[in-house]
Amino acid sequence: MATFMRTSLSLLLPLLWTSLCFAQEEGKSKHLSSELRNKLKASTVYVHTNNDGAFGTGTGFVVKVDGDTVYMATNHHVINAERDGEVVKKERTRFRVTFDGDDRKTESVKAELLAADEDHDIAILKATRKNPPAPFELFSNQTMEETLPLTIFGYPMAKKGDGITVVNGTVSAFNHDTFGSMRRIKVFGKVDPGNSGGPMVDNEGAIIGVIVEKDRRADNVGYAIPAFELHELMRGRLGNFRMSQEGGPDEFELKVLADVMNPLGTLSEASLYYMVDDDLNPRKIKESVSDNGAKWRLLSHKMTRVAVALDGDTTEIKFQVKGEAGKKCVFQIVHKREGEPSWTTQPFMTILGGYFENPFDSESGKSDKFALPSKPEGSIAGKRVPLRGYRMNEWELGETSIVPNMMWDKDSLYLYVVNELGLVRKIDPFRNKVELQLDLQATVDWSVLSGEGLLVLTKDNRLWIVDDRTLMVRQVIESIPGARGIASARNSFYAFVATGGGKTLEVYDLVDAEKSQTYQATEFALPEGSPSGASPLKRFDLVTMSYDGRFLFCESDGALHRFRVGDDELTYDQAGVSISRSPERIQISEDSLYVSLVDKKGNREHPGSPIKPFGIYVYNVDDLSTPEMAADGGQPTGFLLREDASKSIFGTVKNAPLVQFDLEGTLVREFPELEGELASQILIYPLKPGFLVVLTDMKTYVMKQL
Repeated sequence: MATFMRTSLSLLLPLLWTSLCFAQEEGKSKHLSSELRNKLKASTVYVHTNNDGAFGTGTGFVVKVDGDTVYMATNHHVINAERDGEVVKKERTRFRVTFDGDDRKTESVKAELLAADEDHDIAILKATRKNPPAPFELFSNQTMEETLPLTIFGYPMAKKGDGITVVNGTVSAFNHDTFGSMRRIKVFGKVDPGNSGGPMVDNEGAIIGVIVEKDRRADNVGYAIPAFELHELMRGRLGNFRMSQEGGPDEFELKVLADVMNPLGTLSEASLYYMVDDDLNPRKIKESVSDNGAKWRLLSHKMTRVAVALDGDTTEIKFQVKGEAGKKCVFQIVHKREGEPSWTTQPFMTILGGYFENPFDSESGKSDKFALPSKPEGSIAGKRVPLRGYRMNEWELGETSIVPNMMWDKDSLYLYVVNELGLVRKIDPFRNKVELQLDLQATVDWSVLSGEGLLVLTKDNRLWIVDDRTLMVRQVIESIPGARGIASARNSFYAFVATGGGKTLEVYDLVDAEKSQTYQATEFALPEGSPSGASPLKRFDLVTMSYDGRFLFCESDGALHRFRVGDDELTYDQAGVSISRSPERIQISEDSLYVSLVDKKGNREHPGSPIKPFGIYVYNVDDLSTPEMAADGGQPTGFLLREDASKSIFGTVKNAPLVQFDLEGTLVREFPELEGELASQILIYPLKPGFLVVLTDMKTYVMKQL
């Protein structure tokens, strides 16, 4: 037997060795050779922006060389550095780029901005350099598909003198916009701040995308802009569209403002084509786009052409449209470049009368009309408020009451603020600027963020589903009688709505916009593991979901109740004892670890856990039997929010909108600089301690720790 085994192994070992070598060679072929990698490093540049004293850095790469003139691509946000809340003078912006690959000690050279496409987050720079490096190959022969090997070049987290970083990865997914065009390539690979604007290439060194951002929820996931958007910008295009309407009810004047972006001087002609057609359904639109979402055909030969003037940096296109309010108007832009065939932009669709329609919202062809989002100009930063240890500004958001449920977006880049009259705003809190706003023209009860978008519950019992990126209304669930509360989470595609005076909980599938489950409070028996004296469930009041989507909490008879969430299925997990006299809100920390039942009169004493007057208990979300601690502000307490990273609990007490406790519940600081009697919300930035947004009954403040 031993002889047989030795003989078999002697025969197998050469085969195994051959297979291993083949696998290694095959693995090598998936990524760049050393020679090509070094060549591309030399063509990757470090970009430094000085925008009137506001600085920004990132990565760029050479896309064209003409003698000593070098053209480079990067991200728009790399060349658009801004100070927080201050208007900068674009004409005073200066750009410098550093060549020589991994040697950042080389002296940088001045660069000039040729094109800035904010909509697609791409920009083109020009510089002069003797003996410039060769440009990247801009057209890949590879099929764009999941698992495609890729290499990323850039200067992530770079400091003066740091070298270039090269990492390998793969394509993991594709994100498309509502019209079917590819918007982003999802990348499995190391992407960090500073990689922005860097090249992403295939195994032959050809550009397949431009790195734009990392996924802040994961260490090895990032996103890239598809290469065809760079191709289009280099060939010349109209972009950064702004649209408005006037007139009606039977004839409208539409005005389209656009930037003329022509970095290489090859854009020779542009035309706008439009049509009004009720029969232009989603299927026809889908059939007009190429498989990769990169190229559009003209939607119909019936479209009317309007010539576009190209004699300036911007152009204004006006055209008259006959048709009653509610009719669909579709327009497309066709570009012609010298010596090259024309390409057509993706279509834009509007509803006459100042409304927008997403053509993919309804496969049935139903026409739903929703208000158009707008892009306000200027900063919302008001006066600076002196505050020890913090930089604090008032936010000028108008006099109308804000719904006390401001929310971070999924990537913690933007903040959603909704007021009671239905104005929805997407705010960049780092620049104190409203990115987009949408007027729903309806009185709002509550709002919350879900995996399908921003959910807004209005007093007419409608549930609005708003795209959290564009603020376009996706769908409206028309009637939820008796709705009195709504809960969801960033990773949930369901809305949990309390109805029937709180005795019923209805669950809505947000993708299909229809009810999927109904629960009655009387269906649930007191779960095992609840503490002695736990209060039975009678109503679903103050429904709130943890940010990670694991748990749904509600209040009934002054007690907290916890349900474990599985899609639209609920499992009654634990009931607490009655601790609240006049409960106002269930507050869950941003890290989903702690929960409180807020009551201005203070919580009742929990068995075995003494509490002072006006004190509020803080529980671990996994255990409602014994509170972790109690915070005592010495007077009516309206809010508590725990931040473990700074070892603090922030709260509000009467006559002090913001106070700070330590983790033992001891009051350590008051902030009398804030105006108002109580804060109705304190929002903590989840990625870094010391960044607070505070909503009082008089003002809204943004605070950044120094």
